[in-house]
Formats: sequence, structure tokens, C-alpha cells
Amino acid sequence: MRPDRASLGVYAKAKTPDQGIERLFAGAGIGYRSLPELGNVFLEYANWREHYAAFNHCAGHLLVSRLDGLEPPVCLLCAERRVADCHRLLIAEFLATRGLEIEHLE
Repeated sequence: MRPDRASLGVYAKAKTPDQGIERLFAGAGIGYRSLPELGNVFLEYANWREHYAAFNHCAGHLLVSRLDGLEPPVCLLCAERRVADCHRLLIAEFLATRGLEIEHLE
């Protein structure tokens, strides 16, 4: 998943903050930060879940370290329709092992 994909329409990360998703969120008083390293680098694999889970096991603490210091609440946004189809479910499960409270919105 790439936040700059045109297929996401208004939800795409624009070149300037006065457009796209940043503008949409700013209008609601919500900050936005793009963290492309949280993308699914294993999406091309049929068994991407297993690859991503192994990646989290080995380096999950490094992966989510960019979330440290952000003012809560934090939302991991995805264009997948169902939580079960999104790799961010695996990130959320990893964050839960660190004691964070997780709520999935569909």
C-alpha cells in the first residue's frame, strides 16, 4: 500500500499539505504524518501475513519506533475495506503486545 497512489483519490498523500489527505484531516483539526516504512513490503507474496509476522517478530520494535512520542490517540490508516485484509492488523497486534489499547474501525 502506498499513500501516494492516485487510486486513493482524496485520501492520497499530496505533494503539498493544502491538498489530499492532509487537507482533509486539517479541516477536522487532525494531524497527519506519512510513515511509508509501515507499508507492506511483502504484499507481492501470497503468504505475506507470515512474512510480515516474522518481520514484526525480528524488527517490530524498530518498525513502530516512529510512533513513539506521537500524541495519542494514533490511527493507522489503510485503504483496505476489511481489517482482516490489512497488514496494519499485524502492526496493531504487535503494538498490543507492548501494552497499547487497540480499536479497529471498519
